[in-house]
Amino acid sequence: MAQSQEPTLIAIMGPTGSGKTTFINLISKSNLEVGNGLESCTDEVGFATECEIFGKKVQLIDTPGFDDTEKTQADILQEIAGYLKASYEDGRLLTGIVYMHRISDRRMGGIARESFRLFRKTCGDRTMKNVVIATNMWGDVTQQQGEDRERELATKGLFFKDALDHGARMLRHLNTIESAHAIIGELMGNTPEVLKMQHELVDEHKGVADTEAGRTLQSELERQEQRHKKEIEALQNEIKRLLQELQTNSQTHQQEMNDLRYAHDRLNEKVARIEAAKETLQRPPPPPPRRSSWLDKLEQERRQKEAELQEEIKGLKDHLDEDSVAREQQMRELEAELEKLKDDLKSLKQQKDKLEAKLKKELLQHYVVYAKM
Repeated sequence: MAQSQEPTLIAIMGPTGSGKTTFINLISKSNLEVGNGLESCTDEVGFATECEIFGKKVQLIDTPGFDDTEKTQADILQEIAGYLKASYEDGRLLTGIVYMHRISDRRMGGIARESFRLFRKTCGDRTMKNVVIATNMWGDVTQQQGEDRERELATKGLFFKDALDHGARMLRHLNTIESAHAIIGELMGNTPEVLKMQHELVDEHKGVADTEAGRTLQSELERQEQRHKKEIEALQNEIKRLLQELQTNSQTHQQEMNDLRYAHDRLNEKVARIEAAKETLQRPPPPPPRRSSWLDKLEQERRQKEAELQEEIKGLKDHLDEDSVAREQQMRELEAELEKLKDDLKSLKQQKDKLEAKLKKELLQHYVVYAKM
């Protein structure tokens, strides 16, 4: 009885959202869950339903991206390493790997480059001949845009050039069953190869952290750690600066409060003096021994008080913040009180003038009476 043919194993790898699961479902008619946007639904290695392509059984293997949204790069590397180790120990080697890349991406950013670098370290240079880089999502760009980006990816060392130089091929997936079959067909004639990580894990008995991919990730994590530590230090310095600034502002505000209290007390004193002056004006004048000298003294005191009031108002105006509505209101009230005092003093002067006139009249009358005597 003939033994059943073992399926050709082909892994589909690439960043999150690059269309890996959609590609697998298209070929195998499987119903693996597809992520929405850049959120991953593949957080572990999955196996599609076996299908037949060009007369051979094929099983496609879905893998999570190294930029998975739910797991860390270390988690993903451990997941992939676990599958690769077990499959090698079972004698089931990969015939090929399809690495999916969105041609719609305007640029291949740092995360995408780091993901491809980990992929390269996992496979090793010797097995690049069993890799097809499939550019996807051509419907999202114009033909010219796609060709320009394809050329850049193939010729620049930062991207896929080195992998292509070691035997990898770059093909277009146009979201059709024909282009998908063409990509898989490129790999089906390959001889299954032991990947670099499989050799390190099984033959050299290394842990994941000691593999070339593990050391690469460790170096990247240390670089990220140092960058984040510097960012934390910068944030701590900024927090320290803000706290110092807050303390300085608090001291400034305290000084402003002290100035306002000082101004408030001075204004209260001034109002008290004005009230006292008003009360003084309401009292009947004492009979002076010499009326003319008493009136002169009263006029001198009035002028002196007015000058003092003007000087204090000027000092307060210079001292207080003119932008403070409360202080301006206090100044207006003080000036109103001053104007009222001026009016009262003006009235007093009028009384003085009347008194002088009355005195002159009385003196004249006394003089007439004396003359008649």
